[in-house]
Amino acid sequence: MGNNLDQNIKITDEDKILLLCARTRLNPEIESKLTKLLNIDLDWDYLTRRAFQHKLMPLLYWNLKEFKEEVPENVLKSLKESFNRNVKKNLLMLGELLTLLNLFEKRGLDVIPYKGPLLAIYAYKNLALRQFDDLDIFVHKNDVLKVKEILISYGYNPQFELKGFKEKRFIKSQREYKFKNPETKISLELHWQFQGVSFSLSDDPLFLGYPENVEIVKISNKEISSLSPENMLLILCIHASGHYWDRLSWICDVSELIQSYEINWGYIFEKADKLGIKRLILVNLCLAVDLLDLNLPNTIHKHLESTTIQYLTFKVKKRIFMPNYDSLFQMADIRFNIREKRSHRIKDFLKIMFLPTNEEWDKSSMKSFFPPFSYFYRFIQVLTNY
Repeated sequence: MGNNLDQNIKITDEDKILLLCARTRLNPEIESKLTKLLNIDLDWDYLTRRAFQHKLMPLLYWNLKEFKEEVPENVLKSLKESFNRNVKKNLLMLGELLTLLNLFEKRGLDVIPYKGPLLAIYAYKNLALRQFDDLDIFVHKNDVLKVKEILISYGYNPQFELKGFKEKRFIKSQREYKFKNPETKISLELHWQFQGVSFSLSDDPLFLGYPENVEIVKISNKEISSLSPENMLLILCIHASGHYWDRLSWICDVSELIQSYEINWGYIFEKADKLGIKRLILVNLCLAVDLLDLNLPNTIHKHLESTTIQYLTFKVKKRIFMPNYDSLFQMADIRFNIREKRSHRIKDFLKIMFLPTNEEWDKSSMKSFFPPFSYFYRFIQVLTNY
């Protein structure tokens, strides 16, 4: 799609190759474009650094391995070694996930894994093709402490020790609890809220407990409760925008998921309207179309032609490909204008300015403060950092 503004974005040949490889399937047109680019003088170190930065190393190797004549032997060898390490890690993490799910099931706890190995199988149809760092599990807020107890008994350490009032306040104000197993080096994030703490939504985003929104996925002969493709898509879009699309892999996740399932677009936009995230969803879709050639129904394309959506998409692409031009003001422009309702923008702004983040709970003495002090401390931190 693109627009006239894109003429102001300078995308290197290496980034063009990365974009062409950021998919599980190559058609003849893409193969032809890749062949031409691979036959020019390239900075292979830069390309692999960018692939690592954007968590696209597996896909880069998966698609370049068919171009042995064009890709230097040492580069292909390095990519293959990275690919094999990722496969081993992903298999280890999938095995760990299945073990943990059995433990939770025996305790009668309802949990929903998402992203991580599940998304690799769910959207990419191949565990080896997605690069991820941790396991993500969603639970009811009331079950957080029960799940925490199981994780600790199984050898996981919480990111920090909290007890009593402080822990209750942490669960109330945050959305995730991070754990790590020192023996396996596996990290796990326990979520009880899908959106970031700075996102204000108009409706209840809690998908757990609604049978019509949960699907059963079969992995290694085990049936696992998962989110429907539509709810998974909504969550992926919220997550990517909450992190300002710092990784191209998040856009790739959206594209691959849509291509793997027949999406109920009526449900997507009905839910997006209720949550106040329609503009946010459209920016994600526009990025997937512009950068990864995603095919969407004509009715969706009409929404993407909006001047506002095109402008926001341009701003995001500028952040990705021209980071030297990035600034706090550009981030703020994107962050608040992806919300279509003024009330959400105001609430988001107040949360960003005054609500402590998970990292601040971890790195500061704020966890010992009462709310008024922590809100003031957060405000000072924002002013200091930016």
